Amino acid sequence: QWTNHVIYKRNFNPKIIKARLDYLFKKKIYVVIDLISLNPFESDRERSETASFLFDLLNEVYYKDRKAMKKYVYLLDHKLIFYPGTQMYELAVEKNMIGNNYIQEVLFRRDRWRKKWEIDAELLAISAFNNAYWFPSKVLLKLLSNVSVFRLLNSYIFRRLLSLLYLPLMDLRKLIFGPYSSIVIGPPSPIKSSRGKSL
Repeated sequence: QWTNHVIYKRNFNPKIIKARLDYLFKKKIYVVIDLISLNPFESDRERSETASFLFDLLNEVYYKDRKAMKKYVYLLDHKLIFYPGTQMYELAVEKNMIGNNYIQEVLFRRDRWRKKWEIDAELLAISAFNNAYWFPSKVLLKLLSNVSVFRLLNSYIFRRLLSLLYLPLMDLRKLIFGPYSSIVIGPPSPIKSSRGKSL
């Protein structure tokens, strides 16, 4: 919550949010919750607090009716983008959170800011929440609520292990789904126009 108070000048009260979502869920009113992730101002502890909050939402609100959860709540993940001329952009540059090539490498390419090899554990937590109506998401969210797990996911040892497992996972995919499977593990291929040029 440090980022909410200090950077965004906003007060975030989990109890109020949970109470309002609980009311809307009981009334069967569809809700879309927008979350902003990949925020360089946030520490690993704050990111793990997001997973903890989602765990509490399941435990206190949505696990009362897991089938109805699929119909009445959905999380949307938005990545933080810095725009030149804004206070957030200037602060990020001042603290060396984004480089001088941010505009060309991120904004112009409509890409996402991310540290090299950083694992998007927040997206993992959001995906777990959205699939909680059938997946045992509470277990995963409970793990991600631990700040040590977040640090482990972005540790050199884990990243090295993941890179070593990448090719075996690709081979396993081909074995199970066939060589022309539409299931993709890894970054998507660039979209090509009718003239054969990458967009």
